[in-house]
Amino acid sequence: MTKKSAQPATSATGKRKPATAPSKVSATTRKKATKRATPAAAATQPDASLPKRDQLIALLSSPSGTTIDAMTALTGWQAHTVRAVISAVLRKKLGLPVVCEKTDQGRLYKIAAA
Repeated sequence: MTKKSAQPATSATGKRKPATAPSKVSATTRKKATKRATPAAAATQPDASLPKRDQLIALLSSPSGTTIDAMTALTGWQAHTVRAVISAVLRKKLGLPVVCEKTDQGRLYKIAAA
């Protein structure tokens, strides 16, 4: 009886595979662990079970509008990604009349009443 040597598994190309895959923690799990909403802020946040696009639409539908900072905090996206979704998806694909107004608070985005 011969002993088999413990060699790492290799793929068809002859490259070694890692013994175990690195443990990844999802972005939503990290956000839930670090982000705690106040009761007042939780009431203004859209339903978390909705897709992010629908959450953005809910934020933009409020009469007072919303800022880029609020949208990035909600989605976890960077500001340029939020602006791209507003432009490409909401305005062009869905045909929503999203307007941007300059105020003393910064730029406010909202869906204009038709």
